[in-house]
Amino acid sequence: MEDFKNRLLEYIESQLGVSQREFEKRCGLAQGTITSIKIKGPSVDVLMKISNTCPNLNLNWLVAGRGSMLMKEQRNQITPQNDIHHNQQVVIANWEGLKDVLEEVIKEKCQKSANVL
Repeated sequence: MEDFKNRLLEYIESQLGVSQREFEKRCGLAQGTITSIKIKGPSVDVLMKISNTCPNLNLNWLVAGRGSMLMKEQRNQITPQNDIHHNQQVVIANWEGLKDVLEEVIKEKCQKSANVL
């Protein structure tokens, strides 16, 4: 989970230029959430809040380190609520890509477990 946390901090610093605490506030996360990710990993709720607040952040990159940081070739800003429909489409595409990555990771882990047995 250290890689996830480091990628998230990289995104916050390079794309948003805000503090970790300010990012947590904007996403509706409890103080210290990002710090605790190193220990217990991100919950689905945390991923949803981050994705809803920053729809151009590529969750495949954030979770698995695959692809580019951003869904689009532009600097990301926390999105205002004036384009909700577009944001929803981006979030849906992001989650569909993440689902594929997670299925692949689970399949790899199952194969490794089967080889151990």
